[in-house]
Amino acid sequence: MFAPLKTIATLFAVGGIGVGVVWFYSPQLIWSQTSPPAVPALAEVDHSIHQLGSIQPAGGIVEVALPAGLRPVRFEKGVAIGSRVTQGEVLAYLDGHDERVGELAVIDAEIKVAEATLRDERENERVSLERIEAERQISREVGELQIELMRKRIDLLKKKSAHSANQLHALDGLQDTQAISFQEFSRQKALQEADQGELECTGIELKRLSLELSHNTGDAKIAEEKRKVKAAAARIRNGVPLDSLQRKKDLALAMLERTQVRAPISGTILEINTRPGEAAVGKPLLKLGDSSQMYVVAEVYEESRYLVRPGQQATITGRGLPDAGKPLRGQVERVGLMVSGRKLMPLDLAAESSSHVFEVWIRLNAEDSARVKDYSLLRVDIQIDH
Repeated sequence: MFAPLKTIATLFAVGGIGVGVVWFYSPQLIWSQTSPPAVPALAEVDHSIHQLGSIQPAGGIVEVALPAGLRPVRFEKGVAIGSRVTQGEVLAYLDGHDERVGELAVIDAEIKVAEATLRDERENERVSLERIEAERQISREVGELQIELMRKRIDLLKKKSAHSANQLHALDGLQDTQAISFQEFSRQKALQEADQGELECTGIELKRLSLELSHNTGDAKIAEEKRKVKAAAARIRNGVPLDSLQRKKDLALAMLERTQVRAPISGTILEINTRPGEAAVGKPLLKLGDSSQMYVVAEVYEESRYLVRPGQQATITGRGLPDAGKPLRGQVERVGLMVSGRKLMPLDLAAESSSHVFEVWIRLNAEDSARVKDYSLLRVDIQIDH
């Protein structure tokens, strides 16, 4: 009875060992006959930076503001959207401009009168000083002629007096012989004394003329006459308010300048925001920009700023670009130093990862810059190669 049971147990044992051997070796056989599973290849990683941005002129868009409380009266001829202006050029005239121009014209007229008065006075002074010198020369020449004449007269009187003295001496000898009368001798003596007296008086007159000539033509008297002329001229000049008129004109020019709006930069007028007669409340007069060189300003997330540096190449695309959306090419010129809020919001707000950005200025090449000079603030997509 137990023999069949033993036989059955033996068969079960042998079968279990066989199954174990098959289970142990069969995976090795299967693994060795099949290829290892293929590892999928790694996809190429895009390291470029993709951001939104806008096209802007060099230096950005400049808003030309109006002084508080003043309205534009009229624009300068030729000022219109798209026109080119130079720095310092007058763009518009404001309230009170015409009145200021009239005030300035009156002051200019007053200045001309004052300048003419001063010119006349300077000319009068010059003529007076020259006249003093001319009169001095004439007085000297006339005086010298009178002195010369007086000297010749003295010479004649000396001869005449000497002749009278000789005759008197001769008559004095005849008087002892009683050849002439006493009366005749007395008459000759009187003539001789008269001649001598005339000679002495003429000599005194010569001294007087010499002293008068020296006084009238001397440096001291001439200097005094000139001083009087200059003092009189100075009094007249001091009465002419040229300096105060010039200060008044400077003030009028400053007030006139306040009624004129000038271009702060050279560039193209992009937009006119205020019309003549309209009060500019919370808005500029106009906007302009230097479109001779165009840029693209990218808004780069703050966490990506460290990846951007000057010199990197950039590709700009956008549906609104000219030439059927042909991409633009440019190079990073500068990276902003201050974080700011976004100005351009993405169309998919759910994809927004940051509202803090840095501005990155990308300089377009010459050809592309010329293509988009009339596309300021156009929204574009930017890819900066990293």
